[in-house]
Amino acid sequence: LADDARRQAEREAEAALLLAATDELTGVASRRAFLSMLNKQLASERPLALALFDIDHFKRVNDQWGHAVGDEVLARVAEIAEGCVREGDLIGRLGGEEFAIAMPGASVAQAAAIGDRVRRACAEARHRGGMRATVSVGVAAAISGMDAAALLAQADAALYRAKAEGRNRLETAA
Repeated sequence: LADDARRQAEREAEAALLLAATDELTGVASRRAFLSMLNKQLASERPLALALFDIDHFKRVNDQWGHAVGDEVLARVAEIAEGCVREGDLIGRLGGEEFAIAMPGASVAQAAAIGDRVRRACAEARHRGGMRATVSVGVAAAISGMDAAALLAQADAALYRAKAEGRNRLETAA
């Protein structure tokens, strides 16, 4: 009986950890789980590239179509991204309409190719009522000794340039 109770408690603890590690709406990694994995990858000193992307004009989606449709778009964009990445890559929802893809072993060129595949697939997808939602993407590669905040800042600067250059674009860190 004690063994059964212990096994049940272990299963419940595992389920709770999985729930905390997963973004409820999209099914991708939560911000906390993504950043934890990103830090582990950076500590390993292996090559790592990051693509940061968000949905262009997402506020308009919510304002015009409502939050339920906005939620559908978020879930669909995550699903599209999952279909574009390599095995071993990790997608996380960092918050709102912002997502990231950690790509262990990828060069900037490889990460840009994957990021552009996500961008094109999102642009081609149709949502409720025939609506389209594009994404802008910023890509950066880690250098030795870099922490997650620095890598995210580089990818974010590239993402900001993609938005400034007209959206539905990909830019790489300088």
